[in-house]
Amino acid sequence: MISGSDRPARSLPIARRRIDPDRERRRPDRVLRLLDDPVVALLPWFAFTFLLEPMTFLGASLVAFALSGALVFATWMRGSDPRVFEVSDAVLFGLIVAIALFREPSSQSWLSDHADAVSNVVLTIVAFVSLATGRPFTAQYTEIRFAGTDERLLARLDRESTLIWGIALAITSLIAIYGEWVLDQQTNLWTAWILQTAPLIVALDLTLWIDRRTIARAARAPELEPRPAVLARDLLAWLLPIGVLSLVFDGGPPALGWTLVALGIAGPAIAWATLISSSGRKVR
Repeated sequence: MISGSDRPARSLPIARRRIDPDRERRRPDRVLRLLDDPVVALLPWFAFTFLLEPMTFLGASLVAFALSGALVFATWMRGSDPRVFEVSDAVLFGLIVAIALFREPSSQSWLSDHADAVSNVVLTIVAFVSLATGRPFTAQYTEIRFAGTDERLLARLDRESTLIWGIALAITSLIAIYGEWVLDQQTNLWTAWILQTAPLIVALDLTLWIDRRTIARAARAPELEPRPAVLARDLLAWLLPIGVLSLVFDGGPPALGWTLVALGIAGPAIAWATLISSSGRKVR
């Protein structure tokens, strides 16, 4: 009988695999949207902003730093090179953690009060610098989402999507600055949450729609080209949760909240009806 000490030790090696372009191209769209879109790199910032209220500054910083590090590690393990946005998150939150540990409370208080504006401005700079240097940060996402696509077409998609994300982040920065420095309301429902999130939602849906349209046109496949009603459907659907938030948290006149709820229900329904009535093919 073999004793426990004589048994061969079991090892659990962590092996990094290289990406198989053909396999990646066959993956379902929903998985691609989750893992291979720049919005994933914003998750540490969302976590940091949401956790500042219930947690301490150090606690929120550590959670965001851990999340950004996990994204970098997951990308590396998947077989892709670390992405600029994700590495930027890890570096910035590493600095924030250092501030939380070693700087005086006044520095922490200022950064806590203006975290939204600081993060949005930094991400805006990263986006536009990557575009100006000819290395759009979205390139590391599109080359996986559209593996095997012509390089010139990918370069076009990268320039368009990076510009859209840069503009969205710039608008978000201006809204954050207005709410925090002009209104002096760091927790205002509209300037701290809804109006900052809206440009990012538009950027996400618009880039996905433009990507599909551009690739369909390049392939000369008009039957695969998404129509404007598809974009309208996806964007108008967000009015419903915005209206609910406004009503629940008393973010304005009740009439405004109910109007947004009504538009969030009627808008997508009308868009769906338009798509179905104008085409016999499957609506996507």
